[in-house]
Amino acid sequence: MPKSTSGRGPSKNMPKQRSCGTMPVHERLLRTAPGYRAARDASENRAMRAAMLGVAGRSGCTKIPVVVHVVHNTPEQNISDEQIESQIEVLTADFRKKNADIGSVPAVFAPLAADARIEFELADVDPDGNATDGITRTATAKTEFVDDDSVKFSSSGGHDAWPSDHYLNIWVCPLGDSLLGYAQFPGGPAETDGVVILHSAFGTTGTAAAPFDRGRTATHEVGHWLDLRHIWGDDGTGCAGDDFVADTPNQGGANVGKPTFPSVSCGNGPNGDMFMNYMDYVDDAAMMMFTAGQVTRMQAALDSTRSAIGTSIPCGGKPLPKEPIKELPKEPIKEFPKDPPKEPIKELPKEPIKEFPKDGPKDFPKEPIKEFVKDLPKDPPKDLPKDGIKDFPKEFHKDPIQEPGKSLFADNPPKSITDPPKSFFEPPVDFPFGGGFPGVPGRRWRRNAVRPRDSGGRHAGADGGRASIHRGARAARASAPRAVHPPRRRRTARRGRPRGMARSRRSLPAARLADGVATRMILIVSHPNNGHVDAVRRHLHAESVVVDTASFPKALGLAAALSNGRECLELKLPSSEALCLCKVGAVWYRRISPYGFHEDLTDSTAQLFAWSETNEALLGVWYSMGCFWMNPPTADEVAQRKIRQLQVARRVGLSIPDTLVTNEPETAEDFVSRHGVGSVVRKAFRNIAQAPRETLLMRAEDVELLDSVRYAPVIFQRYVPADLDLRVTVVEDDIFAASFRSEAQYAADYRPGIASAKTEPYELPPQVAEKLLQLMRAFDLQYGAIDLRVTPDGDHVFLEVNPAGEYLFVSERTGQPIPAAIAASLERHDRAASRGERHDALPC
Repeated sequence: MPKSTSGRGPSKNMPKQRSCGTMPVHERLLRTAPGYRAARDASENRAMRAAMLGVAGRSGCTKIPVVVHVVHNTPEQNISDEQIESQIEVLTADFRKKNADIGSVPAVFAPLAADARIEFELADVDPDGNATDGITRTATAKTEFVDDDSVKFSSSGGHDAWPSDHYLNIWVCPLGDSLLGYAQFPGGPAETDGVVILHSAFGTTGTAAAPFDRGRTATHEVGHWLDLRHIWGDDGTGCAGDDFVADTPNQGGANVGKPTFPSVSCGNGPNGDMFMNYMDYVDDAAMMMFTAGQVTRMQAALDSTRSAIGTSIPCGGKPLPKEPIKELPKEPIKEFPKDPPKEPIKELPKEPIKEFPKDGPKDFPKEPIKEFVKDLPKDPPKDLPKDGIKDFPKEFHKDPIQEPGKSLFADNPPKSITDPPKSFFEPPVDFPFGGGFPGVPGRRWRRNAVRPRDSGGRHAGADGGRASIHRGARAARASAPRAVHPPRRRRTARRGRPRGMARSRRSLPAARLADGVATRMILIVSHPNNGHVDAVRRHLHAESVVVDTASFPKALGLAAALSNGRECLELKLPSSEALCLCKVGAVWYRRISPYGFHEDLTDSTAQLFAWSETNEALLGVWYSMGCFWMNPPTADEVAQRKIRQLQVARRVGLSIPDTLVTNEPETAEDFVSRHGVGSVVRKAFRNIAQAPRETLLMRAEDVELLDSVRYAPVIFQRYVPADLDLRVTVVEDDIFAASFRSEAQYAADYRPGIASAKTEPYELPPQVAEKLLQLMRAFDLQYGAIDLRVTPDGDHVFLEVNPAGEYLFVSERTGQPIPAAIAASLERHDRAASRGERHDALPC
């Protein structure tokens, strides 16, 4: 790599340490740019799917045309063509893993270093079709720019961007605020899309000055432009941040300068931080690699948000296939009309199951499986679509009291639309994990209790009742928890609606809140006869429509029309009424049903194809709605995963039980031996109707059955003795905590004994409440039901979070206004959409 030949030291505005303005720009766009949250959600969905499946749409390399806008206030800042060309060379070398210093990667990390399969070249054609050298030069009166994007507009002393779907725009200019550069993540406004670099940190010659004279500032910022996060997760030194890449070690904050290997933080020894990664903050000479996980994430961006840019080229081997589409079935539609079964759903899983080893289940020992993975259904998916609705009790809030045994696993949500093959689902999370999903702007602490208005315009609860709602910003109160009076119910739900649709008393047009402010509409995606939904709708003034996915595509119509001049997303309800989704200002997505297919759909292959197409179409509609979601489907999917729950809970500082998930008998035996029989709980990830499992303490006789874990992973946890069990329901920033004091026989799991448990409102310690809200933000959940245990010494131990957990059994026993809080949240965001504060209009 060529070195700087300028001979000069750092310029007067050269920072002493690397500094990047990408995250402040990201936060600003989340607050101000319409549609940015939705676009970020789409990027995270694709990135998570790519990480899970290891797939990429571009099998070769991608060559990206670059335009460099040189904006200068002095002659020195008007950098040379040679300096610009040196930077393009560095970008290609770094992204192709052809950098000269790649051999300096420590041996433990070397196997993770990967070729990103991306090359760069200066554009040779401008937007008007004229020949160009890919460089623009603009003299400016401004002595420096900051991260407010003013350098990207001629009107503010900079230069306008070239079309960002065809060019990577790089602005080189004098930067203030000690910035080396900043970038815009995929999904932001086209007119500001690109990368900004300090003139003395660009390229390897000319004005490039040590320690940022090897062109790595541009490598770092283009990494952001391709959807990479800082390697430490941008949480300061808290060890709880996430860059959403599995093969980068967790680390506590940025490394600067030239660290010595190993540099250990966050207990990540012996190898420590991957500070030599391009997405850390070290000097140019100390960074030299991307990981395979980062490459997957960048390729996902090129397959989705940035799919229009660049040209696919061979990476040096055989030319790319010209017609990859030929791999798809030529005439899938012909399979549909054959032999319509009367009950097509039953046949759906039969064919895929045949792919499993035929004799596998015959080898399972009978007795061990009865205890741990017992009674595995021979064809587990066979009844899944048929009985899926059984996972949704019509009136769950009555079940825990009337039939406590049956309600034990009611909180375990079904896989919803993701049941047939899991690989079709596209999961999240600033995803998780940090704020990139569609939904609300940056969360805020609401100091006042939720007090929905009743039909007369008065605040419910004005009779003096005090809601036991913990506010994170409120100091801890010494007073004991007080009882809560539930808010007044304004109207009763109407019964007997058509399958797939329920609606309030008002007609679809011109819905208004009680205070006269026009609203859009609240869309509720759930199953019919849902007591939890009915309870919330009794508190809604805004228009609401309930859509059941069990009616799609059989009875629920979908039309998504998009062209250069128009876009329209529309559902035709079973009542034949058309619903333009441009009217939707908020969505409540809760425990949906499996899809419902036409009876004349025939063989299982055709049914599987229909399921795949149905799933892709409906998810595409959901992801295109840039409005508030409670919760985003992808956030729900990721947050259900118990291993990830415990990982995030630990990282935000919550106490968790010592946990082992394994299918290795020896590892399980060692865990039980270490903690002692009687001090370990075994549980299932998910309880299904065909094979329910209780959460039980390990007994001496259970040790002999540990060999059966080789058939399916089992969760083992150190038993946490409980003074109280807590159900904490979180609605955005409102926390409703309730305690359950169970009888001794329900020590392992309070839920079977809920009928006899003493239930009271509970005031959480502020520090615990704050950590729970951090957990919710990490998963981008607007609603969640969290189970904690309070030990005899007062420790609050996190057990799990359920993004679709039941709440009526809590609110009806404590009087906590949870349904009213959900309604208030939906109406608040629906009202914001009607005022144009946040919504992507989709005019029909």
